[in-house]
Amino acid sequence: MKLKSLLPIGLAGALAFGAAAGEPRGFRNNNPGNIRSNTIKWKGAVGNDGQFVKFATPEDGFRAMARILRTYNAKYKADTVSEIINRWSPPSENPTTNYIDFVAKKLGKKPDDKIDIGNNQELAKLIRAMIEFENGKSKFPYDDATVLRGVEKS
Repeated sequence: MKLKSLLPIGLAGALAFGAAAGEPRGFRNNNPGNIRSNTIKWKGAVGNDGQFVKFATPEDGFRAMARILRTYNAKYKADTVSEIINRWSPPSENPTTNYIDFVAKKLGKKPDDKIDIGNNQELAKLIRAMIEFENGKSKFPYDDATVLRGVEKS
């Protein structure tokens, strides 16, 4: 089958959104933080999949995630792994204790250690760890520079 004939039936979507079929939903949507669709007009949003926002690029998804985490810090003073994850992924929806433990371990921190949300490098590390948990700890398809670019746009 020729590439041209494949484009209309799914390969185009995979190419446009950066991840192939079979990848976790967050990667397919360029929304690795699995931000739910809502009334917010996110920069780079190109629709939704019925439940989660779809972004044009991974950087747009990282940017949105960083904006939310910075809002948590400014509005709720959330500045530890435990506080951030409890707000991001409440126990009523997810295995929050496992999530907190996974992220804290990835960062080399205790759950109640402070995180400098204003530091782009530290925020990018937090986001990367959260994304690994959100997407089933599968092979991480983004390099650190890509995550950081999104954070820097927030």
